[in-house]
Amino acid sequence: MENLAEIWPQIVMNGLVLGAVYTLLALGLALIFSIMRVVNIAHADLYMLGGVLTYFLFGQWHLNYFLTLIIVVACLAVAGAVSERFLFRRLRGTGLAGPLILSLGLSFFIRGATLVSFGERERGIPSPVTGVISIGGVSFGTERLVVMIVSLVLIVGLFYFIAKVKSGQAMRALAQDAEAAYLQGIDINQISMLAFAISIALAGLAGALLAPIFVVGYAIGAPLILKLFIIVVLGGLGSLPGAVAGGFLIGFVEAASFTLFSGKLSYLAIFAVMLIVFLIRPQGLMGKAELQ
Repeated sequence: MENLAEIWPQIVMNGLVLGAVYTLLALGLALIFSIMRVVNIAHADLYMLGGVLTYFLFGQWHLNYFLTLIIVVACLAVAGAVSERFLFRRLRGTGLAGPLILSLGLSFFIRGATLVSFGERERGIPSPVTGVISIGGVSFGTERLVVMIVSLVLIVGLFYFIAKVKSGQAMRALAQDAEAAYLQGIDINQISMLAFAISIALAGLAGALLAPIFVVGYAIGAPLILKLFIIVVLGGLGSLPGAVAGGFLIGFVEAASFTLFSGKLSYLAIFAVMLIVFLIRPQGLMGKAELQ
C-alpha cells in the first residue's frame, strides 16, 4: 500500500499525458462522425503520417520543432480538405458502409505508400526539449509536459471555436440537424471540408507531438485505431464532450494498468471499464438515450 501511495502521483501524470493525446485524436474522429456520419478507419494512419513528417522535417532536416508542428498541421489539414472534396463527399448520404469501406481502402493506401517510401524499420526522433521536471515528488520528462500543455490548449481551443466562432457554430448546427442547417443558408460542403481538415490536422499534430517520445513507423497507427473507436463509443457516438471524457478515462486506465500490472493486461482493463460503463449507460458517458 505504501508503494502504491508513492507511484499513484506518477500514474496520474502519465494518465493526463495519455488522456490529452487520446482526446485530441478522438475529438477529430467524433467531429467527422457527428457532421458527416463517416467512420474514418484511416484516422490513426494520418496520425502516423504526422509522425513520419516530423521524422523527416525535424529529425533529418533539422527544422525548428515548433515550425515542424505548424508545417505538419498545414499539410494534414490540406490532405483532410482534399480527401473530403474528392473522396468522401461523393458518398455523402449513402449510409455508413460506403464511407467505411472507402476509409479502409485509404488506410491501406497510406500504410502501403509509407512502407514503400519510409521502410519497414521503426525509427526514433531526438527529443526537442530535454530535462526532467519534479512536481510534488512526481518526475517526468519535459517533452511530456509540452505534449500535455499543447494538447490541452488545442482541446480548449476547439471547444471555443465550436461555441463562439461562426464556422464552428455552423459545424454544431450541421451535426444537430443537417436539413435545418441547409435551410438556414449554411454551406454544407464548405463546413464538411473544414471539419475534415480540422480532424485530420489534429490527428497529424498528435503524431508529431508523440514522435519524439515513442517511435515512428508505417504500422504505428494500426493498434491505435481500436483504442480510438473504444473512446468514441465509450463517450457516446458523435459527442465531443464524450470524446474528452472517454479519452481521459482510457488514458488513466491504461496508465494505471501498465504501472500496476503488465502491459498485456492493459486492453483487458480497458475492455472491463468499457463493459462496466455500458452496463450502467448503454448510450455511453455523454450519449443521448434513444426514445423507445
